[in-house]
Amino acid sequence: MPTETAPLQVALGGADKAIVWYRARLGSTAYEGWYEKAARTAWGCPPKYPSAIAHWNRSGPKHTTGTPPQGAFVFWNISKFGHIGIADGRGGFYATGVHGRIGHATGVRYYRNYLGWIPGGCA
Repeated sequence: MPTETAPLQVALGGADKAIVWYRARLGSTAYEGWYEKAARTAWGCPPKYPSAIAHWNRSGPKHTTGTPPQGAFVFWNISKFGHIGIADGRGGFYATGVHGRIGHATGVRYYRNYLGWIPGGCA
């Protein structure tokens, strides 16, 4: 896990604004290693969980099937810290770590070990 703090840039909130936050940063490496922070920042939320896997483990309701709705948090168990992105509502997602930078993937199977999704927001 990174040891320095990435700058906190807060969006106003809402699924549309979370997507706009990621789209405005496509190609950026500023949040590499800060997956959880990027996803919550996109929603306009302060930091709450130490990692994406902690967010998944402590939140709900959890959904492991179906297409995640736009703005939902989507999770993978790809390391001890996990990984998180924001659903685009069409089966894909935005996240850091897509080809080494903030990007868009057309399916949640882009990473192995897909866990599922939970509603987006600051809860």
